[in-house]
Amino acid sequence: MFVDDNFKFNVSVSVDSYWNKEDVNACIGSCKEASNKATKVKYGRSPKAKISFREMEVTAPELLDYCIHGYTFCNLFRGFPDSGYNDKGKMVSYKKKDGSFTMSAKCDTFFYGSNLICADIEETSYPSIRSYIDRISTKPTFWYSTFSHIQPNKGVRFRMVYVLDETIVGKEEFEAIVDAFNYRIENDVCEEMHDKCNKKPTQYFNGTNVANGELVVEYDGSGYIYSINDIINVNNIIIEREEDNKTTTCYPTLDNKDSGELITPSKELLYNMQVMDYETFMTYHRHLYTYTYRSDIGEWINDTYQFVTDDYFKLYWNANILLDGHKRRKKIFQRMCLRRLMNPGIDIDTVVFCAYEDIHRFCDNSDGAFDVDYLERNAIEAFTLTLDEIEEKYSENIAYLRSKRPKSGIILKSDVAYAGAANAVIKGIKYEIIDQYYNPDFSVKENLQQLSQVVAFPISRSALYEYCHDRGIALGTLSDDDILANLDVSMSIRENLKLLADLGMKVGKDRISRLLNLARAQQAQQPLITHEQPLSVSDLGSTTTDTTANGWSGWAWSSYTSPFGF
Repeated sequence: MFVDDNFKFNVSVSVDSYWNKEDVNACIGSCKEASNKATKVKYGRSPKAKISFREMEVTAPELLDYCIHGYTFCNLFRGFPDSGYNDKGKMVSYKKKDGSFTMSAKCDTFFYGSNLICADIEETSYPSIRSYIDRISTKPTFWYSTFSHIQPNKGVRFRMVYVLDETIVGKEEFEAIVDAFNYRIENDVCEEMHDKCNKKPTQYFNGTNVANGELVVEYDGSGYIYSINDIINVNNIIIEREEDNKTTTCYPTLDNKDSGELITPSKELLYNMQVMDYETFMTYHRHLYTYTYRSDIGEWINDTYQFVTDDYFKLYWNANILLDGHKRRKKIFQRMCLRRLMNPGIDIDTVVFCAYEDIHRFCDNSDGAFDVDYLERNAIEAFTLTLDEIEEKYSENIAYLRSKRPKSGIILKSDVAYAGAANAVIKGIKYEIIDQYYNPDFSVKENLQQLSQVVAFPISRSALYEYCHDRGIALGTLSDDDILANLDVSMSIRENLKLLADLGMKVGKDRISRLLNLARAQQAQQPLITHEQPLSVSDLGSTTTDTTANGWSGWAWSSYTSPFGF
């Protein structure tokens, strides 16, 4: 490691600078789209303008200056002709007349190497860029805030750039080194890097633009030039090249993780996810894995119902598709971890399968943010955490989800009742259980005390009175507490008389009047109770009420609307 502002290295920099993210995205997209044409015209560009890059020799201060003035950069790509056929069989141009290369040339086939390691930081819990960087043991050569920094609903977003004194040559070496680097950063800051696209050799990195007064631009740096061994221990990285050109990478064990062999998902499963379209994949795999969305309670009683415990919770899902900026990556990783807590015996392949399903049903992945590499990497990370660590990490979220468990204390198997009849079925189940323990020689109060000790669901005094009425059980002398438990202070004396009569409780008008006045006086003395909720609606999304709970078996994928929560 050394400091030398005159040290030169090679990098590919865009020919043009860009005003903001909307501007650069329009120059990446199709020239045929009317919206892209309009955006380009808006920022003074030709409707046919497309982003291109030129390899340059620069110093770290020079590259930072390019970045803060709206230029985009990427790794080194060499050996491409002027034009040719891409991997989709389409004729494309690789070079422009000005000598720059196009996005088509920026592909794995022509990747040469890189003198940089970059890291995109977003969805962080740190309140500022400085507070994040202060935790890092190896400071970036320079850093700058990105276009989305402190934009509405975006938070702190910035990019760290590390300049190397040697070139990382080759795709396999580059991916392995960057992956190990990412793990080191996560170890330093004790939180996940949610955007790990830096591992892709073809990834490009937008700058920012100090000339755009609508942006909050921050930047600084250490000026350090690093060797690879300054950043990671390359001796801990082993790359095995097999005959089929597949690559297996072993990473160093982080200090805060358990040592030993990592739990990894099936290579066959990951391969099928990569090469099969969604419908084909589900046809072959939906019967092999169970989509898990709630705590595993065990066997169904009478093949009909289950009692929920205090630890029970289920996952909810957004009514609207999660887009970029909605913390997609963070939520999918969180669901991986919570599935381990819900079902401690769950295997890593099932966790990956469920995450794959979540992504395809609930997330926009048009930008390729979720790929097989993401699923593998994050599943491994989820299984390095202990259950206690998961409980602590998501304690507020879990507490809220547990507070949403069914008030009835019972869930039904999916084919037991339609949603509209579920309450009646649950009521019937409760009555059958109460029948076993109700003692007609006891008062309602005494029965309530006894039942509370032997039944596995919550039961109130009013519910017990309703049971007695429905079963035609005559009630003895009623205490004031018995009556108060069933009064409705918002109703008149006459309405309350009818309410109690419907429950089989015969009470005089004067007594009702006295007790109503007492109840209203007590209510007026009660302080206002507010309920704090750790998660916003945007965090959990709109939810559906789910009284049924079973797997996916028997449902048609094309028409089934999932009740599973996000």
